[in-house]
Amino acid sequence: METISALDDIPVVDLSNPNEDLVARAVVKASEEWGIFHVVNHWIPPELIGQLKEVGTEFFQLPESEKKALASETKRLQEHGRKVLSDEGRLLSAVSRSRCEVRTPRHTDLSGITFLIANQVYGLQAFKDNNWFEVKYDDSRIVVIIGDQVHRMNNGKYKRAEHRATLDKEKTRISWPVFVDPNLDHVVRPLPELISGDDNAPKFKPYTYRDYKFHIWNRLPLD
Repeated sequence: METISALDDIPVVDLSNPNEDLVARAVVKASEEWGIFHVVNHWIPPELIGQLKEVGTEFFQLPESEKKALASETKRLQEHGRKVLSDEGRLLSAVSRSRCEVRTPRHTDLSGITFLIANQVYGLQAFKDNNWFEVKYDDSRIVVIIGDQVHRMNNGKYKRAEHRATLDKEKTRISWPVFVDPNLDHVVRPLPELISGDDNAPKFKPYTYRDYKFHIWNRLPLD
């Protein structure tokens, strides 16, 4: 039987600490041990986050036809963003029809880093040491998730966080992720300054981000 651990185990990095070296060390430690952490005191006004949630909630409450129409009119939506909106919409529709739990399965993000804000319906879970850890939400926190590209650039030093999302049977969980991606033609490889000697040889082959996504989406071998 799988274990869901406490809410307060995910590392928290306080950006208001005047000692920048300590902040950097905290980010490195969280990235190496978890691949996911919270940042607090990030100077994004809570009013702005509140507006994001309000507008986002209004969007997901629209009929499916109106959501698709709005998405098709917005050319600035990136390819991955379109997929997320589409998948999220289908999941929410499924929940409203069936009232049963729906999950996005265990995965890592293809991006470099993901910044995530969510409403206060828990559902994001991070996997570490054979346990699932529930990720806490409140308006003071932003969740930072290390993705595949930073993991590869660091030659595996920073973990790419395995995570999944659950949807409450009675409450609607909505999240607003920002995926920080390389340019599609950028070649992602372990950084030269992190590779020295045979004991730290490159663990990953270089790929353009476009080719990497093609391999993942088509389930082709990488390294």
